[in-house]
Amino acid sequence: FVQAQTTTGTVSGFVSDPGGASIAEAAVKLTNKGTGLVLTVGSNDSGNYVFPLVQPGAYELAVEKSGFQRYVRSFTLEVTQQARIDVQLTVGQVSESVTVSAGAVLLESDTSNLGQV
Repeated sequence: FVQAQTTTGTVSGFVSDPGGASIAEAAVKLTNKGTGLVLTVGSNDSGNYVFPLVQPGAYELAVEKSGFQRYVRSFTLEVTQQARIDVQLTVGQVSESVTVSAGAVLLESDTSNLGQV
């Protein structure tokens, strides 16, 4: 039995308002900065979103919902990484945006796997 090796990772998270309540149907867009590939999902009724089978590389995550400021964060997804990016939207107009340019290291809190890059 030979197990296949995979290089893809996962990007997931939780979208909430300033009070911590979940935000359903927020537009979550993941853009690969190297290829220009854009993936889009909506947060579910619980405020969760997931992008499975994402190729490693530099990405920009953007989240929008009417009545809230647009959220933007850049990050690098490593081989087989399961990145969790929780987003707290700020009340305001979508034309305004909150850009996170320096953030904490992406933690893989959804798995106990160990690996190296």
